[in-house]
Amino acid sequence: AQGRLRGLCGVGQDVTRQVEGALALATSETRYRGILESAGDPIVLHDGEGRIVDANPQASLTLGYSLHTLRRMSVFDLDTTADATALPQMWASMAPGEPLTVQGIHRRRDGTDLPVEVRIGVYVNAGERRFVAIARDVSERQRLQRDVTLAAERFRAIFELNLIGVGVLDAERRWLQVNDVLLGLLGRERTELQ
Repeated sequence: AQGRLRGLCGVGQDVTRQVEGALALATSETRYRGILESAGDPIVLHDGEGRIVDANPQASLTLGYSLHTLRRMSVFDLDTTADATALPQMWASMAPGEPLTVQGIHRRRDGTDLPVEVRIGVYVNAGERRFVAIARDVSERQRLQRDVTLAAERFRAIFELNLIGVGVLDAERRWLQVNDVLLGLLGRERTELQ
């Protein structure tokens, strides 16, 4: 046979679907990574027992842990208010498309606390339930609420001390509230001003 080909035998298989599937998976993974990495809020993905399976760079930046470290932690390591009995029960009762909002306090790596509002959703991946937890820093909101409450308490104290005449008008210049000193200065009864 002096190195000549005398025959050829072969088997062929159409792999178009496998290639298309691999391309779709790569596209989906790129989209998933793009969303996760560009989010401005910390995002943590965890299983039904609270074990963190993934997190975004913002979670790492906000909490001070590397992504590698976060992936070895659980929700209970991060949230100082997390109830190890109640949370798994809540997660088990959740349905895809029906997210919940909970309040919590996340402990940063440096030991400081961060008050957060966490929006949690569930999805099923390869038959396993996974949870997406998006945390929003609410420290500024809480500070503003405290400031408003303090201002209201101060106003109420000034109003009720009756040291000076105090009244509140609406946009149409109708009296909403007056104290006794102002009534005396105006020479009116409370019923005349309402």
